[in-house]
Amino acid sequence: RALVARTRLIELLRAGGRRPLIVIHGPAGFGKTTLAAQWRQVLVEEGVTVAWFTIDGDDNNVVWFLAHLLDAVRSVQPTLAQELRQALEERGAEAQRYVLTSLINEIDQSGTPICIVIDDWHRITDAPTIEALAYLLDNGGHHLQVVVTSRTRAGLPMGRMRVRDKLVEIDGAALRFDMSESRAFLIDLGGLALDDTDVATLEQTTDGWVAALQLASLSLRDCDDPAVVISRMSGRHH
Repeated sequence: RALVARTRLIELLRAGGRRPLIVIHGPAGFGKTTLAAQWRQVLVEEGVTVAWFTIDGDDNNVVWFLAHLLDAVRSVQPTLAQELRQALEERGAEAQRYVLTSLINEIDQSGTPICIVIDDWHRITDAPTIEALAYLLDNGGHHLQVVVTSRTRAGLPMGRMRVRDKLVEIDGAALRFDMSESRAFLIDLGGLALDDTDVATLEQTTDGWVAALQLASLSLRDCDDPAVVISRMSGRHH
């Protein structure tokens, strides 16, 4: 499906340069993954290799987390980390520091910029896994950037990275659709016959929450008088 271009947020990310950590966080339905995917496309067009790793329940374990991290990197850079998966399988959690250090060194020696997107980080609560990501961020070098999407900031060394000027943060407030993005979503892509007053009312009613705008657009799709329905909408509207 066509997506609303998050141009203003892409410009914020672009202004962040090659800072090693980008965190995109906010509640469900705010378009975190969509923004990360759009940023991925920008990086690919600029010649950056991007590995994508979506967290699931199995990854709340440092061995599985590192194994899937290596798989994601090798899917886009097959020459990297060729022996590390075996070391992890043979030595388990004991190989954590060796695997991370070796991966960092191989990325640095390749001289090729690489970005690792870690999607749905909020599923991670395991302390060793949190420590593994912190080690990767603290020692990643100039050629590695990590993008994290999450519903919370838990388990992320954001304070430390911010003090070092190594963090770009996009929060829930920034992710909310503004008036122009709401118009693009409802009219240009949704095909709804709305005027600017209708769009402004919906943007205010939903507070720019993308999922709520989607529900509203579905409700209005076959509506004869959208203005009347919009005027009755609230956060309590079924």
